[in-house]
Amino acid sequence: MYFLFGILVLISFVFVILFSYRKKKKILCRLACMNPCEKENLLNSLLGPLGFYYESRWDVISSRTDAWQKAFGYLDAYNRAAPYLSMVFDSYPIYFDYEGRTWLVQIWKGQYGICTGCEIGLYYADGIVKKSDYKKTLFHAVGESDWLDMSVTLWKDGKRITSLDKRHWWLTVFDPGNFSRPQELSMDVSVHFRNYEFGRKLCEALIEGGIKETDIFWSCQSIFFHVPEGSRHFTLWQRFIRSVMQFKNRVYCRLFRFLTRCVCTNLDRILYLYFYLPRFLRHLLRHFSKQLKKVRRCR
Repeated sequence: MYFLFGILVLISFVFVILFSYRKKKKILCRLACMNPCEKENLLNSLLGPLGFYYESRWDVISSRTDAWQKAFGYLDAYNRAAPYLSMVFDSYPIYFDYEGRTWLVQIWKGQYGICTGCEIGLYYADGIVKKSDYKKTLFHAVGESDWLDMSVTLWKDGKRITSLDKRHWWLTVFDPGNFSRPQELSMDVSVHFRNYEFGRKLCEALIEGGIKETDIFWSCQSIFFHVPEGSRHFTLWQRFIRSVMQFKNRVYCRLFRFLTRCVCTNLDRILYLYFYLPRFLRHLLRHFSKQLKKVRRCR
């Protein structure tokens, strides 16, 4: 999704230059004639096959519970490859053993292409995994019976960007057009755990994973913790790649804001760029979304 947004911005920029004023008036008129429900349905028809949906409460994008990404689970290699796909984030893997298998609560915060965002995912291994094998093990996304009620609030320099709560296996929020450095972001997270033993193991793992004990709070069957500002440690090469990709992300964010300066919400901004595409490209995009939806159903 993050890569496709960049392509959408770039193609739209070309067509804005070629067909600026007249096209702009037609698109604004078209958006004005659509009610919020129609806009949301159109955007969700495009985002749905990619595993996402538009969250109208906060004007952000979030992940669906039936997202196709669930089939691929989690592997540490995904994090290592992410910067090459314009995803520059800090990662907090929280491992703990419970009921005969190793569990993983994976937390991310950072820049995803043109989106500032954060994620929290729930995964498990087939059995107990040794610490030395954590980064080589494929973790599976938890089944529906193991989903947890979670909430996340994303902050940037002390200002709240968004909040979201849901029973999920992979709770995410992405704010298009907002550029951030990972070290500027912090998160407040709550997880409603299954029982005392699960909560105790999770609490111990959070401390071991780098969360301060003073930033963890208990309440009945929920655990609350704060993921602070500040960045993780990276090699010289990783810092170089992250810097290059962040430069590109910043350019695309500014371009996105410039192109959509005549509308106010992310819902209108994305649809504005979508309508700027020539008809054959819009048809191609809808066809691509439908094909992805069919593939997901077959699984």
